[in-house]
Amino acid sequence: MENSVFINKLMKAGIVFCVLISISYCLWMLDRGFEITDEAYYLLLSIHPQAVTFFISAAQWFTSTLWQITGSLYGFRAIGMGLLLFSSLLLANGTVTACIRCNLMAAIHFSERMTIIASTFVAALFYATILNFSPSYNLLATAGAYAAAGLVLFTANNSDCWRNTLLCFLAGGALSIELICKGPAGIDTLCVVLIVAAVLSCTRRDKIMNMAMIIVGLCAFTLAIILMKTTIAESINTFNHSLALFKLVQTETVSARLLRYYQEILHVLSVAAITFAIPFIAFLLYAFTRYAVFIFIGLVVLGYILISGHYLQGGFDRYPTEAISLFVILTLGFIASFPVWIKNWNIIVLLGSLFILPYSVAVGTSNPLSMQILFSLASWGTLIAVLAFADIPKEHSKIPAALIALVFVSSMSFQLISSMRDPYHLGKPLTQQSYPVSVGNLGVIKMDAQTQLFVSDITQAAQKCHILPGRPFLGLYNDLGVALILQTIPPSTPWLNNQAQANMMMAFMSPDTLHSAVIALELNPDGSRPLLPTQLSAFPGGYKLCGTATYPYQKQEVQIWVARWKLPR
Repeated sequence: MENSVFINKLMKAGIVFCVLISISYCLWMLDRGFEITDEAYYLLLSIHPQAVTFFISAAQWFTSTLWQITGSLYGFRAIGMGLLLFSSLLLANGTVTACIRCNLMAAIHFSERMTIIASTFVAALFYATILNFSPSYNLLATAGAYAAAGLVLFTANNSDCWRNTLLCFLAGGALSIELICKGPAGIDTLCVVLIVAAVLSCTRRDKIMNMAMIIVGLCAFTLAIILMKTTIAESINTFNHSLALFKLVQTETVSARLLRYYQEILHVLSVAAITFAIPFIAFLLYAFTRYAVFIFIGLVVLGYILISGHYLQGGFDRYPTEAISLFVILTLGFIASFPVWIKNWNIIVLLGSLFILPYSVAVGTSNPLSMQILFSLASWGTLIAVLAFADIPKEHSKIPAALIALVFVSSMSFQLISSMRDPYHLGKPLTQQSYPVSVGNLGVIKMDAQTQLFVSDITQAAQKCHILPGRPFLGLYNDLGVALILQTIPPSTPWLNNQAQANMMMAFMSPDTLHSAVIALELNPDGSRPLLPTQLSAFPGGYKLCGTATYPYQKQEVQIWVARWKLPR
């Protein structure tokens, strides 16, 4: 008994320490790093939403408002971080409410609730292992899924009809954000929350009403958002053109993608089973014998594998393996606490929805699932803490589940903080992003010396050719951060990854726009030019080279060109 109390206190203190460290690290990183591909794309969509006519995700309908509120990169990232924390708070509290009503917990103390929230926060902030917190389709889809799941879980085994109706309607609204930002994820998460509502609602009438209100809320909010921004006919036309543009990059069919997901899941399971075989065997032996020595052996070997296999190390080069160790630890938590989740179907569905939620948000991506789920692991943080605090038969011990929860959250914190050594598409670690530089209307950003030189060279090129803010911009290809430095505006879409995309997009561009555009040309590694769109077949004839700059990540050389001729009056 005394050992159990000590381990419980140790777990609580350790998780609280982890969340404080994680939040401090994320606040520290908010103004560090200037990434010219993905984050630049999110920023251009948010700053110039009126210029965007091709898009699969309409995330800029939301992020443009967030940009107007903040007006700087620091504030933009901060509000993104805040959205993740607020939505994960809904998820954590909704889960606790559902756990009590489903008799997974008889009661919960304040310190235990705070520990569950802290564990959820650490997992939500894990988003930053990949990208900073600039609001994007990934971030908003993740926040929408957290909020929707949390709101529906508040209705579990609750007979208050009007309260449930409002909560489910609002859950549908949160799903509408996810659907608009990331369609496949929105549909999948809708299925998850409908199952939760169907199983956890009190009566048949409640089940039907709650499911109906989720769908009504989803349709009502989605329609209202579309009509506030455009018309139905125009949105369908835009989607069709954008889908054609999207297919020029993403050629994978739906069936091929689903097959790939299946193969990726099998690969993760096989790697986990082989690499972590001893901890699995030890925990299974504990589950059948209840001998504490097996837990001790399992935890010691688990720690050795995590350290020797660099599973506690985050960063760009570790994305394929980061989720494997977390999946293993979570599975060990299930094994250690099997008397908790085998009580009834309600509990299985409740805990299963928390487990599957990151996968529902990840669906639709061309990236590996094991990487994409890193954006949305808050429900795993909630789940592992719930298993540690759930009521368990007296003949069983809570110590294994508590220790596993501490290992899980600590592993996340280690991976999160160590990701600073190899940040996404940056040439240097975040610790070297220390030179404050003013970039366009983004405000002051801290960056490394080589990136500072890149910004300086682009700025000098703009001065040499008298490039003023507001001119059209063509990034050939995927060098969008240049437009942020020059304060230029990509017409139609900033997303140009290849010649085929550029050909299609420029077919809708007027000659005047083309002739007034600034062209940022990223050279191939051997110094040659990439394949240019047919509209620029005479290039570099009629264009003037303003300057060259080298972005430190992979030493990308970017040339800035402007047209020599004057625009007609």
